[in-house]
Amino acid sequence: MDRFKKAFAYLLIEILRNYNYNMLSRLRVKLYRVLGASIGNDVKIKSGVIIEFPEKLIIGNSTSIQHNCYISAYGKIIIGSNVSIAHSVSILSSTHEYEGDVIIRETPLKLLNVNIQDNVWIGMKSSIVGVTICSGSVVGANSYVNRDTTENEVVGGSPARHIKYRETK
Repeated sequence: MDRFKKAFAYLLIEILRNYNYNMLSRLRVKLYRVLGASIGNDVKIKSGVIIEFPEKLIIGNSTSIQHNCYISAYGKIIIGSNVSIAHSVSILSSTHEYEGDVIIRETPLKLLNVNIQDNVWIGMKSSIVGVTICSGSVVGANSYVNRDTTENEVVGGSPARHIKYRETK
């Protein structure tokens, strides 16, 4: 049986290696739409992406979500158009409220909203928790964003802080 499992795994890897990855991305988009997500045109959702509560997720047009991202729309998440989300990004719309000496996992969840506006770039391995990231902003890699940004702002770090403003044409 182990030889069969290994042979099947290698066969599946070979099939997927030669399969059109854009077609798989389109399939993921269609499946998340069936699950209630509102997703625009030309959206790419790469492999390993986990979306919890897709019925509370809105994604605009021409947005790209790279490999291994985690999106928990327990509150509500709106992602605009022309947004680029690098691999291994976490976007969360809930948190636990700390209540003294109560065990944290036993405290009630506080629902938050995340609004990522148009033309935003979120760098790899960043975490976004209950904020608005305004149009044209850039979030540096490995950042923890727990405060709203302003338009065309570049932020980075943990917690994320202002670095500079992007020059726009």
